[in-house]
Amino acid sequence: MDDGIGKVFQALDQKDMLKNSIVMFVSDNGGSLDPDAGAHASNYPLRGKKSTQWEGGIRVPAAIWSPLLKLDKPRISKQLMHVSDWLPTFYSIGGGDIADLGQIDGYDQWEALMNDSSSPRKHMLQNLDPVLGMSAFRIGDLKMVNGTASDEYNSWYGPSGFESVNMSSSFEWVFKNGSVVKDILVEKGMWIADNPNDVYQQLRVICERPPPKRALACQATKKPCLFNITDDPCEYMDLADQYPDEVNSMLARVAKYEEESIEPQSKPSDTSGDPMCHDFLCVPWLDPEHRTECDYASGSVYSDDVDTNN
Repeated sequence: MDDGIGKVFQALDQKDMLKNSIVMFVSDNGGSLDPDAGAHASNYPLRGKKSTQWEGGIRVPAAIWSPLLKLDKPRISKQLMHVSDWLPTFYSIGGGDIADLGQIDGYDQWEALMNDSSSPRKHMLQNLDPVLGMSAFRIGDLKMVNGTASDEYNSWYGPSGFESVNMSSSFEWVFKNGSVVKDILVEKGMWIADNPNDVYQQLRVICERPPPKRALACQATKKPCLFNITDDPCEYMDLADQYPDEVNSMLARVAKYEEESIEPQSKPSDTSGDPMCHDFLCVPWLDPEHRTECDYASGSVYSDDVDTNN
């Protein structure tokens, strides 16, 4: 990864574009926890997994590097931000007028990121699934959870993976064979992460271990739960009974989104579209030139009704 990104940094540097570039890493969702399918991720100590609306499923890391941020040391951004905000943010940075984008859900976050000021986003629809009947909505520090993907994925799944790791020595190991990116940034006077472990420690989410018994009081399939995510990122303390007006207000906001939503257009899967049927390429498999009789029913499993003797 470092070598690959290093080549990008080298190319930008050679073309004198590095000083005007923005490099971003961002995840799409929390880690998947399905050992039977080879998924052994950990979102601990956050609750839940990929495909859930718990923080373990939707709270993801992101990193932005750019001289345009004018930082003299790394900074942890705590602004409320949604993935839809990237479009107007980058469009604005490029000199575009976000009004040209029409009616969109995203907010331009560049000023907030530049100046470490408050986020223009005050609320966020975090999940709305009419098939599973679940939703999540956030206003400021408060998050409402109504329904869940499955009772099997409502818990806190560990370990974190760092129980026996010395973080300081780990970062030394990362850089022991050199780093293309670091070498370039040091040469250009742009390297500001003198102590990566210190940055990591600031990023850590630390919650009571193990989860207290009161954390099990939330039964989102029976009634909505409410959490102060800023103070309780691990979703231990259900505040719904203490703040019923806030819960009802959020449910009304979600209902408004439901009225405007489009019915899911999910289609049955077509196994002949599996890349394994097309030399591991993703192709428009319904086009005549790509249509083929395929031996794969699902993944690498042969279909029961395929004659394998020919």
